[in-house]
Parts: sequence; C-alpha cells; structure tokens
Amino acid sequence: MSDERFSVSTPTVPESAGGTPPERQIRLPLTPPATDELLSTLNPKSPVSEVLHLIKQRQHSADPSRQLKVRPSEYKSLLARLQQLPELQSFVNDKLRLEYNSLEEVLYIPRMPTAKHESFSERVSEETKAQLQRIKDGNDEAARFAARISSVRSGSIQLREIDSDDDTGIDRPYIQRQPDDQFQQDEAEYPGVVYEVACSQNSGDLRKAAWTYIQYSNANIKAVVGFELGYGTKKEARISMWKPRYLKDDGEGLETLDVEAVIDREVFRSSDGLAINTTKELHLPLDCFADSEVATFNSEELPGITITYPQLAEFLDKVERLQRTRQPVFGEESIGKKSRRRTKKRKRPPTPANQTV
Repeated sequence: MSDERFSVSTPTVPESAGGTPPERQIRLPLTPPATDELLSTLNPKSPVSEVLHLIKQRQHSADPSRQLKVRPSEYKSLLARLQQLPELQSFVNDKLRLEYNSLEEVLYIPRMPTAKHESFSERVSEETKAQLQRIKDGNDEAARFAARISSVRSGSIQLREIDSDDDTGIDRPYIQRQPDDQFQQDEAEYPGVVYEVACSQNSGDLRKAAWTYIQYSNANIKAVVGFELGYGTKKEARISMWKPRYLKDDGEGLETLDVEAVIDREVFRSSDGLAINTTKELHLPLDCFADSEVATFNSEELPGITITYPQLAEFLDKVERLQRTRQPVFGEESIGKKSRRRTKKRKRPPTPANQTV
C-alpha cells in the first residue's frame, strides 16, 4: 500500500448493468476532453497509453505497485478512454483501486491485494461488526447510535476539505482514497473510523495515509487504524492508530489540526510467530464512529469496540493457515483437500460478438 492514492473531483457514472456498486464506479470528467486530447491518448508513448498498458498487465499478473506522473487533463482523458473500453473499465471498477493525486499529479496503480491482506481485513471487520451488533441489541442512546453505523468496506472516500492555500489549479478538487474498511454513521458525511492493512516493508506509507485521511477530512475521520502484517515470510506484525490533535495558534486565534499516533507501531505478534503484548488492546470509543456534530454524547461510560492484541495475532494465524492451504510454499506438500473426481473438460462455447463474459 502507498500513501500516494488520490483522485481529482469528477462526478460518478450510474451503476453498471453488471452490478458494480456506485462507490466503486470510476469517476468521469465533468465534460469530455477535447478531440485533440482524446486523440493524444491513442499515441502509444502518451501517459494515458502507458497507464492502459499497465492496467492490462494487472489483469494477468501481480506486478508491483506503480506511480506515474499524470496531469489532470491526461487523467480525464484516461477516464474517457476507459469508457470506450468496457471490459477494461469493468476490471478497474471491480478489482483495481486506481487512484489519483491531483495535488502532486501522481497516478497510483496498486498491486492486486493478496489473500492474506483481504482475509485479515475481513476478520477485523467482522469482529468490529459483531461488537457493534451487541451494542445495537441494547435499549439506550448507545444502541440507537450504533444501529446507524455500517461498514462501507473499500468504497471510495472523497476528502473535500482542501485548504485555499493548496494551489491545485483545479476547480472543486477532492482527494479520493479506498481503505480496506471504514465505518460510517448514516448522518455523518465522512466515516469516523478507517482501517488500513499493509503487507509491505514501508511503514511510512501508513503514517502518510493516516495524515491524509485526517487532515483532508478536517478531522471528521476521527481514528485511522493501521496494521503491518510483515513482508514475505516475516512473522512480526504491528498495529498503529492515529487521531486528530488540536494545537493552539495564538497568532490567528485558530486551532491548528495535527495528527497524533496514539498507538505507535506496537507489536502484537513477534518474529517467532507468537502473540506478544498480550495485555494490550485496540479500543475505539463509540464517539469515534462519527464527527462531533453527530456524536453529541459523552462516550466515557458507554461501550466501545475493543479488540485485544492476542485476538489480532489469532486472526493472522488463521489467515496464514488459510493461505498455506490455498497456496502451499514451494516444496511443501499441499494440506488442502479437493475433489479427486476425474473429468474431461468441455470447451467453452464461443461468445456472441455483442456480449461479454
């Protein structure tokens, strides 16, 4: 995962016939690019052609993530070109988290997420939802508030709180990110809690991502939780959590928004694969799940979400066992079970020209 994953402001297209959720739909420009811009996308040496080539590679391989310098006009041309390539556009909408940084003019093309990454994220999400459900079952203010919180998974977040001194040269810009999970109360404009999972060697990516979420949501995102699962065969795993912090600025009489690591890369599984820091826990008070305009109560005496470090280590152990079952390490015998029924494969009938598979 990289922190360089953003997008310029553009309206969404309607839900596709194939059922792509609206939050995963690619963003389209306000107006189609000029004819000469669109023709330039057909140039095999243009940035747009290079991006299209990399997207096609992602359909067939797990290449490393890439960052390319792309101007806003080129990004709009890319989206228009994708609209002419429905099969490729469907892949981008459904599978690839293609994101654009309009402030730095950088397009981020991620590698496809691994089973380890996706499964760990799902287990943390399910535990969070299970605890929210228990709170919902009550008959008090906390239950009524929790009943309106939903997981939005990796749906795109549009961060629109751009300062006027961020000279973008773009009308109504926003930054777009797609986390691994997010929890949003239905009265709030932004999710309150964001989860990001990293299976990489660069822990700085998570810190930068947390800064972006909090700063460019103007602290409406109140907690960003990051998980480092280790790279390759490394067993050590860490957790971090960032929250907004306000500093007094005597000069202008305004508060300065900062970002504070309240959990700073604490280990929950050692390099030997054992649970560590077993008395520690991730705790999210209920008022973290929405901004102060919505969460108007004092959550000190209300239940919250608590996941212990041993639980996190157990989630990761189960995820890795599943991954070994799915994809045995080279030289190891498969431990997974599968059908031994012998069959003869039938050729797929040809697809009519006016249909896609």
